Amino acid sequence: MKHFISILLISCVFTTGIHAQDFKRHEIAFYLSTGDAANEDFGNFIYDVEQKTGYERDFLCGVDIYSVLGFEYFYNFTRKWSVGLSVGFGKTSEGLDNFSMEPELRSWTDAHSRLFYVMPEVRSRWYQTQNGLFSVYSKIALGYAHQHNWLDSNSAFDEKKNVISYQVTVGGIEFGSKRWPHLYSELGYGHQGIFIIGIKLGL
Repeated sequence: MKHFISILLISCVFTTGIHAQDFKRHEIAFYLSTGDAANEDFGNFIYDVEQKTGYERDFLCGVDIYSVLGFEYFYNFTRKWSVGLSVGFGKTSEGLDNFSMEPELRSWTDAHSRLFYVMPEVRSRWYQTQNGLFSVYSKIALGYAHQHNWLDSNSAFDEKKNVISYQVTVGGIEFGSKRWPHLYSELGYGHQGIFIIGIKLGL
C-alpha cells in the first residue's frame, strides 16, 4: 500500500511539472492585418476635400485597403485571462478625380493616411485543449493613436491629430506545437484591422 501511495504521489508531481512547463507566462507576437476598419477620420478628411475642391472619390484611380504591421505582448495571469499591449502602424490611400469634361483640365490625385497606435489589451480564452496547442479566444483593446492625413496635390490639406484607438476581436484561434511558435488568426473590428494573421512565441 505504501509503495502504491508513493508511486501515485510521484506521478502527480511529474504530471504537474509537465503542465507547469507547458504554461508560458509571457507571449510576444508579430502580426499583419487588413480591412477598411475604424478609419472614420480618414473618411471625414476625404469628405472635407470633396467639399472644398473639385475632387471626388474614383475607385478606378485605386484604393489601397487599410493594412497594419504590429507587435503584441501578453502576460498570462491564468490559462484563461491575459493582459497585454499592442503597438502598430497602419496605412491606406485613396484615389481622387475631378471628373472634368475638358481633357486638358482633368486631373487625379491621391489622399493618404498613416496611423500609429498603442493599446492595452485584455484577452479571454473560452476554449483550450489540455496541452495548450489549440485555443479559441476573444479580446478587447483601447488606447491612443496618432494619425496623419494628407493630399498629394494640395498642401493645404494636411492634418495631424490624436485619436482614441480601439479593437474588438470577436473570435481568434491559435494553434501550434510545443517546439515551434504558434500561428494565430483573428476576426474583429478596430484600428488593428478586420482580418489579422500572426506568429506568437511563448517565453
